[in-house]
Amino acid sequence: MNFKDIRRGYRFFLNLKKFINEGLSNEEIIELIKKRISEREEIFLKEIKRGIFENKKSPYLKLLKLSHLGYRDIQRLISRNGIEETLKILKEEGVYLTLKEFKGKEPVIRKGKRFLFKESDFDNPVLYEGLLLRSGATRSSGTRITIDFSHLLQIATYRRLIGNIWGLLNKPHIIFHPIFPTGAGIKAFICLQKNKVPFKKWISPIDERNSGISWKGKFVVFLITNLGRFYGLKLPQSEHISFKNILHVVKYIANLLEYTGSCCVNCSVSSAVRICLEAKERGIDIKGTIFRASGEPFTSKKSEIINSVGAKLILHYTFSEVGIVGSLCPRGSFYDDVHFFKDSFALITHRRRVMDFSVDAFLFTSLLPSTPKILLNVENGDYGRIETRKCRCLYDDLGFYDHIYKIRSFEKLTGESMTFYGTELIKICEEILPTKFGGSSLDYQLVEEEDDTGLIRLNILVSPDVGQIDENKLIKTVLEELKRGKDSDKIMAKVWGEANTIRVKRDYPILTKGGKLYPLHIKSKR
Repeated sequence: MNFKDIRRGYRFFLNLKKFINEGLSNEEIIELIKKRISEREEIFLKEIKRGIFENKKSPYLKLLKLSHLGYRDIQRLISRNGIEETLKILKEEGVYLTLKEFKGKEPVIRKGKRFLFKESDFDNPVLYEGLLLRSGATRSSGTRITIDFSHLLQIATYRRLIGNIWGLLNKPHIIFHPIFPTGAGIKAFICLQKNKVPFKKWISPIDERNSGISWKGKFVVFLITNLGRFYGLKLPQSEHISFKNILHVVKYIANLLEYTGSCCVNCSVSSAVRICLEAKERGIDIKGTIFRASGEPFTSKKSEIINSVGAKLILHYTFSEVGIVGSLCPRGSFYDDVHFFKDSFALITHRRRVMDFSVDAFLFTSLLPSTPKILLNVENGDYGRIETRKCRCLYDDLGFYDHIYKIRSFEKLTGESMTFYGTELIKICEEILPTKFGGSSLDYQLVEEEDDTGLIRLNILVSPDVGQIDENKLIKTVLEELKRGKDSDKIMAKVWGEANTIRVKRDYPILTKGGKLYPLHIKSKR
């Protein structure tokens, strides 16, 4: 953080009150979305012209030039084939990015040419002013995001649309997220304020006072809390309740339900599961609770646990580079059946190999000038199924006929809505653990699994050949290694530590069918 960042934050809060006071109506949102869908091709062409062809620093410009594709060529392709078919043609011409290429973790090699991009190369050049946040991803994979008012308006628009469809706008809301530097909580709170939604409490699973973040990070928290209040954002002090004491969260929800009959909790998918498991074990009635959750795959096991206590989870399909890209269908055929928001994004898939199985990886393209990162056929590390159908819910009336379901990750670990990219595991598994606990790089492996309670566990497989080890010390070593980085890394390590996300399992590392061993083993999830 430097003086420029502080000045940027100051200007953000200076205009925050005006942004919040400019309310949104349901009618305006419906009209806006329908207009964007009807003008989708024109909006896309305008955006790539401004963000790519008129931006000399754009990485995409280099890839397009390799294929001798100019703006007029894209115009003709769009006119003849539409957006999605044009994106498929571009993909075949080499105009796409894997997640590792987008993150700058490996070079982009196309048609004999080699490029190495940085995450900042994909910043939207229009978003000069705004609040700087980081995604929950670890180390250099943690994406630096600028959220300005146009991006917040995009998020607030979708949150109001979702709230209206599910009848959430008059229900009291709770936030169960850490505060800065991760952005989920602060963005949710600003959008709740703008949409004039009743707000009751902000609970943080992390105590910011001893979270381990730098003095600069603590100063930013101070600025957010105090400047926000001064300039119109009535930001409350977050109350720290750890995962170990989640019973207090359950009791607060139960007490609130006695007076309101229903409430809405903004949290991660795992946090929703934890709350429901605690309520079930303690025999506390939280029927009527609605969770607005994102950040992790939503599975049938998680759905069963949440439904068993009379609660409901409304999945928001999000990723930090662009925000909300879809939300749960009220008449869905699957537990994670989400309507894709095609007014703001385009989506195609490409078949690719992951270890010893193949997936239909998602390639996302951003259409609007308000997204923090410009995407053109970019992986986000997920795969799944896309289907166009009419389900006769309210999203159909807007033209959102595209459904995404069975969404899983193939190149990242997700636990408690915190993301860990597999490329960062090599040093831990191949150098740190063998040096401290014995054995070689072939004796350690990290495997993501969903346990019987529906929670994500990161199992560290340690070969029995290593001999006796102190498992608690090994977990502590991994967490300490994760903390070596930015403030978002420290928050992630703190969350995973308190949630007991990491476990040690004495077993031989899993080999692929081809006999290969990867530090991160991703299981095929059907």
